[in-house]
Amino acid sequence: MSKPSLWWVLLTVPLLFLGTERATAVEYGELVQNNPYACGSTAPGISEKRSPEIPCGTWTFKSTEDPVFKYMRDTGWISNERYYQVSEQTGKNWIEPADAILNRRKDIDWNRYLKTGLHFPDWIDLGLENRTRFESYDHPWRAAQKAGNGATDFQIPMRSRLRVGLGGNGPLRFLFEGQDSRSFDNGEPGSFRDTTMINQFDVLQLFGALKVDNFLNTGLRTDVLFGRFTMDLGNRRMVARNDFRNTTNAFDGFYWQISQANTWKLRAFATETVQRDDSSLDTDNNKSLFWGTYFDSQQFRWFNFDAYYLGLNDRRVAIVNTQRTYNTFGGRLYKDPKPGEMDYEIETTWQIGHRGVTKRFAHFQHPDIGYMFNLP
Repeated sequence: MSKPSLWWVLLTVPLLFLGTERATAVEYGELVQNNPYACGSTAPGISEKRSPEIPCGTWTFKSTEDPVFKYMRDTGWISNERYYQVSEQTGKNWIEPADAILNRRKDIDWNRYLKTGLHFPDWIDLGLENRTRFESYDHPWRAAQKAGNGATDFQIPMRSRLRVGLGGNGPLRFLFEGQDSRSFDNGEPGSFRDTTMINQFDVLQLFGALKVDNFLNTGLRTDVLFGRFTMDLGNRRMVARNDFRNTTNAFDGFYWQISQANTWKLRAFATETVQRDDSSLDTDNNKSLFWGTYFDSQQFRWFNFDAYYLGLNDRRVAIVNTQRTYNTFGGRLYKDPKPGEMDYEIETTWQIGHRGVTKRFAHFQHPDIGYMFNLP
């Protein structure tokens, strides 16, 4: 080893122990200006002022930059100003889409690369999504599959979505979401092809919404929307925007919500269920009605509370013995998991009603307790 190389080794070893954090920041981060729109000013298109506790113009290392937004800025595709705007929109300055009150944030919150690259204004939302997966299994169990086919079978489900939203954070908003669900290599005897897998070129959501931030000067927010929509309720055990399945449930009707910040909210809806068709446009059915109310309170961190009622009147089939009328009542107590803390969840659900002329009774109970370790 040459003398210059030996000196570099001797100088590098102490840095590995004494300057690890700084070296990591320099290697993986970038020097950026913190809070560039503070000192009483706001960024164009963003109405909320930056946090005053962060000094204006402070330069720091940021190691969590989005690589696509960074590439757009470095290549001159977007300006530095726009880069800061879109980076901050993933946090507290998130531009809320119209279905934010309906669905989990993780299903509708992503970095808007297409919208940013096309230089659309904040009141226009545009998104594309595709999920393709490979499935394989032995010994099919579904009744629709050919009995006795024990050979390994596989298929490739593909789900694509296109979202167009108008209105930004304004009071009047519009949302269209189209979905195309299909499956390839599913022609073998063990494969199955039904509306849980196939629903080609259809409308998943199409609605208009009205948002009032200070309803009748009460400080409460209220939202009203009408059209076709998906929705998640509570822990998504009873009503959910399907996650794993290749197709998605939707409803046509009316939805209303009133809420106080993140403390509590009350929701009510009255809908006709959407009947999926694998190749034609989906339609609703006025003989399949679904309605309900849902209240949840998060006022106490250790004692979150939900209460709900769901009603179903399904008379799509002319045969009386298969018609269903159910009333479902439930409640849920829980604490969200946090690092270094205990958490729990207790949910109880009771259902009464009729299937044909036969009385039905069912219940569901779910208790759990856990602990999240504060570890990497």
